[in-house]
Amino acid sequence: MFDPDPLALPAGLRGDIYRAADGKLIVTLVRNQVLKFAQDDRAGVRIRTADISAVCGVKLYQVGQKEPESIEWKVKDNELIIETLPKNMVAGLLKLLK
Repeated sequence: MFDPDPLALPAGLRGDIYRAADGKLIVTLVRNQVLKFAQDDRAGVRIRTADISAVCGVKLYQVGQKEPESIEWKVKDNELIIETLPKNMVAGLLKLLK
């Protein structure tokens, strides 16, 4: 990614952001403190890119689940914000749909 500061994550969550060959954005997420997140599921994931306004949906793929799930999100001040992630998520992949 060549956008400045494209990904902000809360404490206890690590990740990276990538642009796939088809132009879609992919965000990897790994919790290093699962017990802490079990008590507080407010994630506060923030994604900033030049084309964030083109996103029309967000899917979460999790380890051990066959199908992705839709995640609630909003765009505010040119940031895509995901406020809540599943409490039991250990690792996942967000796919931003255009």
